[in-house]
Amino acid sequence: MTPNALTAWSEIAPRLARFQRLAVFADFDGTLAPIRARPSIVRLPARARRVLKQLAARGEIVGVISGRGLRDLRARVGLSGLWYVGDHGFLLQSPQGATLRLVRRSEQRAIVRVSHRLAASLAGRKGLTVEVKDAGIAVHFRNAPRSSRIVAARLTRRLAKGTPGLRAMAGKCVWEIVPGAAVDKALAVRLILQSERRRASPTILPIYIGDDTADERVFSMRLGLSIAVGPRPSAAAQYALRSPVEVCRWLERLAAFAGQAFATGRRASAARPQTRRE
Repeated sequence: MTPNALTAWSEIAPRLARFQRLAVFADFDGTLAPIRARPSIVRLPARARRVLKQLAARGEIVGVISGRGLRDLRARVGLSGLWYVGDHGFLLQSPQGATLRLVRRSEQRAIVRVSHRLAASLAGRKGLTVEVKDAGIAVHFRNAPRSSRIVAARLTRRLAKGTPGLRAMAGKCVWEIVPGAAVDKALAVRLILQSERRRASPTILPIYIGDDTADERVFSMRLGLSIAVGPRPSAAAQYALRSPVEVCRWLERLAAFAGQAFATGRRASAARPQTRRE
């Protein structure tokens, strides 16, 4: 059984102390914020927003990585000084506001065409919601009966397979069509770490927290600490937490650790870029 990250804190803390800086990446829905009946009503709890802000203020790298569209994600988190990754890694925005787009214009045009066909074909199907994003289409079926789910799954797979440059992807109560390029959350994490290591040279411990199948690719990178959230078993995560409430408690413990490290001066240099001596 995967150990709980809260009860295993005594073994985690010594690992944290060996690094000058933490890179804390978390999924949004089901990880930082509780799952709701409709994605549109999900809100980031104030407690979670507060601890993310604290970590960033301590000089840690903080990123929220989601399948949601980038603009939607930024609006729901509402914090500056963070990395934001939307559309499963296809759009990234740095703490300074620079945006990296990994989706081609041709792929976006194909997504728009397919979205019209999806919406028309699924119109009237109970419980289905079609969401068009900058780099993908999501068909949400959490509230749909089995008949609607089957139709959505078949149609999504067929349209993705029949459209060059696109692929289908399954998630938690969602079918998605995304560009076929080898882009995912794992690539986004690698790009962020590369960027941060170019800007400064402290040792960085990546921490990734997620609850969905798309997060398994990041867990399997084994870059640092990995934490799976919820009842779904993970094949690669080192630790587990039961809910967004436990995620928040764990992050608060992490923020307290970071605060103590700064107070003792052991990691103060990580808050500013280091220059190389000739």
